[in-house]
Amino acid sequence: MTAGLNFMDILKIIAALATIATGLFSLLKPHAVQGFTGLSLPASRGVTEIRAVLGGFFIALGAAPLIFQRHDMYFMLGIAYLAVALVFDALAVFALFYQNATLTELLLGVAAGSATVLGIHVAHHIKEENEGHGHEH
Repeated sequence: MTAGLNFMDILKIIAALATIATGLFSLLKPHAVQGFTGLSLPASRGVTEIRAVLGGFFIALGAAPLIFQRHDMYFMLGIAYLAVALVFDALAVFALFYQNATLTELLLGVAAGSATVLGIHVAHHIKEENEGHGHEH
């Protein structure tokens, strides 16, 4: 990236740093993750999964674009979050149709839908920015 950072560059760096922070938190305090994920860790296998996936994977996902300074890696980070939002949306809709939906589920679905729209917007903007920069390797 160039020396002068624009607003989108700052947002991408914040997203990468937040991803790393989530990974570090999950790696170092896997039992605390239960509070914001709703997961339970009754056995050591669950702790290992949290540390490996929410810890190691998130650290690598956030660190790669910062280390290699490639626009396509920031784009991949956005795609990863978009995939999470889409899966969450699908599961929220499934829960609404096949269970006795509560107001909480509906609100979660609306929130996830909003996250999806935001993810699509950001991914589109990053794609446009990458096309303007060409492929920097």
